[in-house]
Amino acid sequence: MLLIPMPLLTFVLLAAEIALLIKLGQALGGGLLLAEILVTGLIGFVLLRASGRRLFDTRRIIELLSQRPDLRSRKPILSLVYGGILLVIPGLLSDIAGIALIARYALLGGRFTSAPSDTGDSETIDVDFEVQDKGSEDDT
Repeated sequence: MLLIPMPLLTFVLLAAEIALLIKLGQALGGGLLLAEILVTGLIGFVLLRASGRRLFDTRRIIELLSQRPDLRSRKPILSLVYGGILLVIPGLLSDIAGIALIARYALLGGRFTSAPSDTGDSETIDVDFEVQDKGSEDDT
């Protein structure tokens, strides 16, 4: 198996991104190319913001702290995060890869809402509690 060093692979991918952007700019014109870069960047930013809220909602943080993380439920949202990151990066190859990851998220049944979904888990118990100081009580 042929292993390609990571710096060489990065250089080749960046050169291909730049070459494709130049060819696209020549075919469409500078204004449309700039519009494509700005629109995909804005879409990626919005998706990152929405997915970040869903990735770090309170329920998932409590799962991590209680040492019972459900990593299977986190995998689809990570494809949305990676897709958003790739859309923010200017370039045609990164946009295609980002759109593929976002399509994967949609095909796995992901929802594009920023609010966490209420699953109505029957094992959840809502409890109110009050912390009382156990120090010396001087009621004179």
